[in-house]
Amino acid sequence: MASSRTKYRKIAEKITSGDLVRVGKGVYAKPSDLEGLDGDFYRATLLCGHPSAICLLSALKYYGLSEQIFGGTWVLLPYTAYLTRKKVLRPVRSRRPQWKTGIISKSKFKITTLERTLVDVFRYHRLIGIPSAIDALKRALKEKQTTKSKVFEMAKKLNYSKQILPYLEAL
Repeated sequence: MASSRTKYRKIAEKITSGDLVRVGKGVYAKPSDLEGLDGDFYRATLLCGHPSAICLLSALKYYGLSEQIFGGTWVLLPYTAYLTRKKVLRPVRSRRPQWKTGIISKSKFKITTLERTLVDVFRYHRLIGIPSAIDALKRALKEKQTTKSKVFEMAKKLNYSKQILPYLEAL
């Protein structure tokens, strides 16, 4: 069995050769895995651990519904999850995150579906703002990425149907 010193040396050799990059304390990844928007999401997932999912403005950016420059990656976490302060992360803590409702797995990270993202933007309107939420909903409906009925069904699953119904009826 290899000692911890040997393992550290192997990791250090890979870092100096460029095969690995240090993402965080004890967290390493290949440089090719950290490229682009998917790479940012993968980095956030590595730093937060499991369970976690990309949400809110980051998910809107992923689906092409937001042009805002967001200050970091928005990540849905359980309320009790420990996370050191990172400038690249915007944690969104929830007591009941409902991990099986409206969250899909991509190759290297989990992200909320478009419908759940739209409902969550209204749910966390104090973080995002109502004008941004309405704009995202209008864009999604205009570009025919989703329908009002799909968004309302997701709102029902998340117990948020009464609050989002006036916005859906107005559009």
